[in-house]
Amino acid sequence: MQDIKSIKQYLINFFSEGEKKQNDFNIGVELEHFIVERDGLKSVTYYSDYGVGQILQGLLQQFPVSYYEENEILGVANDDYSITLEPGSQLEISINPRRCIKSIEKIYSGFYKVITECLKKKDYILSTYGYLPASSVNDIKLLPKKRYEFMDRHFRKTGSMGINMMRGTASSQVSIDYYNEADFVLKTRIAYLLTPILSYMASNSPVFEGEVNTNPLLRTLIWRNTDKQRTGVITGLFDDDFGYEKYADYVLNAQAIFRSFDNSFIETNQTALDVMRESENLTEAAELYISLLFPDVRLKQYIEIRVADSMPMTKVLGYAAFIKGLFSKPGEVEALFKKEDLNEESIISAENNLMRNNPVVYGADINIIIEKLVKIAQSHLSENEQVYLQSFIEKG
Repeated sequence: MQDIKSIKQYLINFFSEGEKKQNDFNIGVELEHFIVERDGLKSVTYYSDYGVGQILQGLLQQFPVSYYEENEILGVANDDYSITLEPGSQLEISINPRRCIKSIEKIYSGFYKVITECLKKKDYILSTYGYLPASSVNDIKLLPKKRYEFMDRHFRKTGSMGINMMRGTASSQVSIDYYNEADFVLKTRIAYLLTPILSYMASNSPVFEGEVNTNPLLRTLIWRNTDKQRTGVITGLFDDDFGYEKYADYVLNAQAIFRSFDNSFIETNQTALDVMRESENLTEAAELYISLLFPDVRLKQYIEIRVADSMPMTKVLGYAAFIKGLFSKPGEVEALFKKEDLNEESIISAENNLMRNNPVVYGADINIIIEKLVKIAQSHLSENEQVYLQSFIEKG
């Protein structure tokens, strides 16, 4: 049985081991797509005729690594990226961190060529929307993964929209490096202050369950109503002692939902701490329970910004460039915010305004703030990467 202090210290060390050197600033991109029928945009699931599982099977010869669970294929990978599946059969490409946006574009182009060749067989395409374009979540069967079954049951108890989150959403996620604990704290706070603005700029869900969507922060609404313990803004974010230890507490105090048992998973009401005290593989357990938290900004061994909808790749590259430029000199972004803005309530208030189509955030018109942010980002990007940024901020 592990003692509590050693478990917490393990997590603190885990986070500190993610620190990078200042000249090694990289950007990681994860992009989720629904596979849909070209005619009518009905979603293709794992279980469809020539479904997502069969599509992955068709990729096996082109990828040196494959992932299975209970003899079902759930992913493939090479040195540049992995293709995995989310609960509702969303296809996720995770591009290994790169220093320049051009490299990310090249890797995605290779992925796109490979996947579209497979999709042609049934006249399927990749959707670039943040929510199901035509199907309903009630029509989507979860992947054959026990943990998703447990999560689904858990979220039905903790909120009203877990079914929408697991089956109906697709995102664009960008990750950034941090250099030390103070840099992690600064970047995490700034990322959170930006989340209402980034959500608004990267909103791409024109339809929600067959109806026109008028909420520019639909993704935020869905996550808010999934499980408040593990989503949204981290409690204590602006406390003086916020850091690795506070984040470790956040991980350890959350309900585990499930635990590993005899090479499988079983449901549990224990906390992550309780499970980890009995674990023989702390690294495996730590990575699992860190990944089972879904705050808008998540710490792994990098900082993951999780609020953007899935978008066309030209927009995603521009979004990644925007993030890169802003976090190259995070102090300049911090200077845009008044002291009274530095609290959880201001972030939530900004989100609420935008959900009501009120453009005022942090006491100013959001468009004025965006203009200032764009100037900061541009000043820290090369001319080539400014072109990507332009594609993100342009309308349409």
